[in-house]
Amino acid sequence: MKKRDIFFIAFFCFLIAISFLFDIRIIKIVEKLRNPFLDYFFLIISFFDNFFIIIFFLSLIFFYNNKKRWILPILFSGIFSVVSAFFLKIIFKRPRPFQLGIISLPAVMFYLIKNSYNVWNFSFPSFETMLVFSMLPIINLEFRKLKKFWLCFAIIVALSRIYFGMHYLSDVLSGILIGCFIGYLNVYLEKKYFFGKKFAERFLR
Repeated sequence: MKKRDIFFIAFFCFLIAISFLFDIRIIKIVEKLRNPFLDYFFLIISFFDNFFIIIFFLSLIFFYNNKKRWILPILFSGIFSVVSAFFLKIIFKRPRPFQLGIISLPAVMFYLIKNSYNVWNFSFPSFETMLVFSMLPIINLEFRKLKKFWLCFAIIVALSRIYFGMHYLSDVLSGILIGCFIGYLNVYLEKKYFFGKKFAERFLR
């Protein structure tokens, strides 16, 4: 690991630690910025941060651009994100901001939210943020034309989670860090063991 990478991780961890101190203040500021346009804009975005849509969309792009070896790492990154988020939510059991009454849900979100307190209703970390950022290292390595678009999409997804009162800033920042780690882990494993390449050569000819 390069010194630059170590510095970046340390700095990002510092940001996460600091963000816990300002979580409530930041989310209250965000609530004041709400308006009908942003409500529906972020609502539309929320339909596209779905696990199956993301995996299908990226797999299709990589398939038709002859980068089939990365389809399995993309799938694994998504699965690792699901499993990691599931267990971390169970461990930390942090209620979502709207569940504590710190921030209200926009009217457009009421029909999407079930008023139950199962594991997926816990706040830390943000699964959607983990998911979209876990794809970024693979895209950055193999499909740079898509990198800027995906980075913008990932940031908007992260912001939407705070905007809707589903997550604190610290949840989102943690999701970014964990997601990127998952993505880089799958890149490393693919380069070392070629599991995606072997899969593509056997099943995706």
